[in-house]
Amino acid sequence: MIKDTVQYFTISDAIGLVFCGAITLLLFIVSFVYFKMHKPIYIYYSLFLLFSLLYALTVLRESAALDGLFFDFLRGNRRYTESSTLFSFSFYIFFSIPLIDLKAQSPRIARQLRIFAIACLSYALTYYIAFAYIHSYHLIIFIASRILIFGLSAYYLIKLYQHTQSPVKNFFILGSLCYFLGSIVASIRFSTDEIPNYSFYLLAAPAYFQLGILLQALFFALAMGEKVVVQHNELDNEQRSIIQQLALEDQGTKEANRRLEEEIEARVKEMIKIRENLEEQERRRVSAEHEHSLLKSEIQAKQAQINPHFIFNSLNAIKYLILQNESAKAIKYLITFSRFIRSILDQANTESISLTDEIAIVRNYIDLEKKRFDDSFNICITNNLPSDMPYFQTPPFLLQPFVENAIWHGLLPSTKHEKRLSIVLDQTEEGVKIIVEDNGVGRLYKNGHVPSKERGGLGIKLSLKRVELFNLNHKTQHISCHIHDLKDDAQRPSGTRIEIIIKTINGPTPQKGVNNEA
Repeated sequence: MIKDTVQYFTISDAIGLVFCGAITLLLFIVSFVYFKMHKPIYIYYSLFLLFSLLYALTVLRESAALDGLFFDFLRGNRRYTESSTLFSFSFYIFFSIPLIDLKAQSPRIARQLRIFAIACLSYALTYYIAFAYIHSYHLIIFIASRILIFGLSAYYLIKLYQHTQSPVKNFFILGSLCYFLGSIVASIRFSTDEIPNYSFYLLAAPAYFQLGILLQALFFALAMGEKVVVQHNELDNEQRSIIQQLALEDQGTKEANRRLEEEIEARVKEMIKIRENLEEQERRRVSAEHEHSLLKSEIQAKQAQINPHFIFNSLNAIKYLILQNESAKAIKYLITFSRFIRSILDQANTESISLTDEIAIVRNYIDLEKKRFDDSFNICITNNLPSDMPYFQTPPFLLQPFVENAIWHGLLPSTKHEKRLSIVLDQTEEGVKIIVEDNGVGRLYKNGHVPSKERGGLGIKLSLKRVELFNLNHKTQHISCHIHDLKDDAQRPSGTRIEIIIKTINGPTPQKGVNNEA
């Protein structure tokens, strides 16, 4: 009986000492690798080995040869035994996730395993803190926790086997089976004395667990080695790929140099051609400037033609008033006329004026004509342009000839009781539309033909020509004029409508102005 007892203790202690030495050496090696490579997988495995070593120290039997080497409070202290076991198991789970690249292959299982590991850490820490209150129930807690842990571990091992593809999967599964088999046998050895096999009790429960960890460490060492080989092969393949890529890039560089030489040659030819084009453009520019000068001179000449035409008509009006012995009206008319002539002279050398100034000229002209004819017709100017309407340009005296034509050749010959002339300014999507409309005799009032002198005389012809020249000289605005003959229900001439449309084209938007002040 004494011999059996000595053998029992000797075998268990021998296994414990071998376990402590092997785990210490492996811990030193893995920690060294971690400080060299700084990868989390090595720190997880180092912590697993550290807490496994701490577990081994708590169950190492008392021996006279070892009394001076270990703290007495570690031996046989259940608080440290259970806590260190669960801490080591938690870091074993953390280690397994990067070992088989589980996060990349199955993020869902990886997340569940992390939760499982955190739960084991929480249990170990709670057990350590509350041991003084629960130590009398430690066997019940031990059995319940092992049933739960073994069940979940078996479930996740099956999941990992089914859903992962890794070159180290088989080593990991075998090592895990050894680890859990040692744990299960140790748990049975610890929790019951009813096994009908005497040889089963020759080893203490920690010895079975330590043997499982040693076998697991062997398989995990093979797995780590295989992983290093795989990573080396991947690195080697990557380097070969880089070398091939560099070769392709070198070939591409040579091809690029060849293309660059061809491109340089093409560019030289292109530059020669550009130089020739620039010389041609310079010749065209000089010619265009010359044509522009001629065009500008033509515009000013056309504008100078309208002024004598209007002055001739105005002087006839003054002459008419004097012959009619209406000296007072003639004097007022002459004063208004002199002011109007001043505005004409101000615009004598101007290519274009604002729409606001053009409407002001028309108002002045209408005042002259109304005084001359004793307000024998009604004139209405309606400006519907918004306050933020862009600033538009027109040739000087664009509207005045049309208004003059409507009064002299439309309203005055008319026998209608109410004679009306309306000028309406509206905003369009592209710019401004101006309508000059009268209810006079119309252009077709003589035998159904347009009179050559009474309607569409020199003033209108000059205005249309100046519009044409304006469009040629301005690239951001375009003016169009349309003349419509109005008829009543009996299809008899009932007036004339002039539509003038000013729109922006292919250029910067006209500046904000005050066109509505007209």
